[in-house]
Amino acid sequence: LPGNYAVAETLPVGWELSDRVCDDPSGGTVVDVDTGIADIDLAAGETVTCTYQNAGVGTIVIAKETRPSGAGQAFDFTLTGETPFQLSDGGSQTFTDLAAGTYTATEALPAGWELTDLTCVDPSGGTTISGTDATIDLAPGDLVTCTYTNTRLGSIVIEKTTDPVGAGTEFAFALTGQPAFRLADGESQTFADLPPGSYTASEIVPAGWELTGLICRDPSQDSTVDLASGRATIILAADEVVTCTYTNTQLGSIVIVKDASPAVGTRFPFQFEGQSFTLANGESRRFDDLSPGRYDAMEDVTAGWQLTAITCTPGGAANIDLAGGTAVIAVGAGETVTCTYQNRTGGSLPSTGSGSGIWTVLRIGGIILALGLVLFGAARRRRALRDG
Repeated sequence: LPGNYAVAETLPVGWELSDRVCDDPSGGTVVDVDTGIADIDLAAGETVTCTYQNAGVGTIVIAKETRPSGAGQAFDFTLTGETPFQLSDGGSQTFTDLAAGTYTATEALPAGWELTDLTCVDPSGGTTISGTDATIDLAPGDLVTCTYTNTRLGSIVIEKTTDPVGAGTEFAFALTGQPAFRLADGESQTFADLPPGSYTASEIVPAGWELTGLICRDPSQDSTVDLASGRATIILAADEVVTCTYTNTQLGSIVIVKDASPAVGTRFPFQFEGQSFTLANGESRRFDDLSPGRYDAMEDVTAGWQLTAITCTPGGAANIDLAGGTAVIAVGAGETVTCTYQNRTGGSLPSTGSGSGIWTVLRIGGIILALGLVLFGAARRRRALRDG
């Protein structure tokens, strides 16, 4: 029947009214563009056609999380068709009434950070992830939420100290995933922008040195060291700086020298920290690769000889017992201490090697001299008796 009619559309979730058109031959129909209601003035014998066009819409949410939490760093984002925006930890940006279709969300990584996780919750399951890009297939009515998780990178510092200070020796090091490097006393190597995880640092100790100290300053206190192997197992957390210091001590030496007078080839027995050896005049014995500390050297008594002096340079011995033939020798880092044992004849000398002929002559001479003295005394006694 001719008259006035109102036509309205109820929109389902995920849809919007994108256009509405009414074809009214008499021109009496009016459409409200805001509400989509068509007020049709139907005349007698008239046909009015109203066409409603709908488009699917959805919502995209971009969320930000950081490790450690609470970081104030702002991260730059873009989303297809939208103005660039920034998010920091705990923040999010919601885009509503987006036409169904394909959108790409991208994050620009600032220095010192890495993207450690990117997840998208998509009811229709059409979203894909590659690197810092999320390609979102937005279906009508979808609410797609993509969460970017960024982790602050850490640093490892390897330091070198030596005893004595200022040694020019270079020490070779290795750190997981990094090129080999070398350090001398007072030097350090910093490895920045490292992902959290487990790293192993190790040192190759050169000849003449020993590793005497290895400590790691770790804010989270979960790194460990093994002094015997020179390895540090570093557990690097997000935004953490772990510093490991290697301390090496230069080994020392002790030289035992024999000074005997007269130089007749006699060999003198010695003991040094459980080692036995002999020395003749002018000979020496060297003991290398000694850790700083005190060491005992002793000369055994040799018949016919007297130990007259023990001198140690530089610095002298910590304790000398001349009667016992013992020297307690103090060796510092990188130090060479030379101790000289001086012996002089103090009685009958034993036959020794090539010098035995000389001492035989001397012994015979002594016997003749003693016999002469005896005969001389007897002659004087006989003369005294005769004169008396």
